Amino acid sequence: MFFIATCEKTNNKEFVLFDFESESVLDEFHWKCHTLFSLSDDHAVHGEKSLKLELFPSSYPGLSPKLKHHDWRGYGSFCFDVVNPSPEPVSIVLRIDDKKEA
Repeated sequence: MFFIATCEKTNNKEFVLFDFESESVLDEFHWKCHTLFSLSDDHAVHGEKSLKLELFPSSYPGLSPKLKHHDWRGYGSFCFDVVNPSPEPVSIVLRIDDKKEA
């Protein structure tokens, strides 16, 4: 599975959250057990790299970002690209927490 994430303001200005062009971006995520990750030259849609995830059976494999930007007012969409090179289907769940836990 390969991943890139962007947001778009309502004025059509794109804001790239993660493009995976350097190893340092990997430190911007909380990684889950049963998930292997690496940068890849395959399936890049912005720049030359993508994130390759290998997910293994567990309750919640995946990743969650350590976001530096927290004010999403004025944004009209969240976009991400996922490529599944396997013939087996993969279910994807996107969870967005819009409030900090007390």
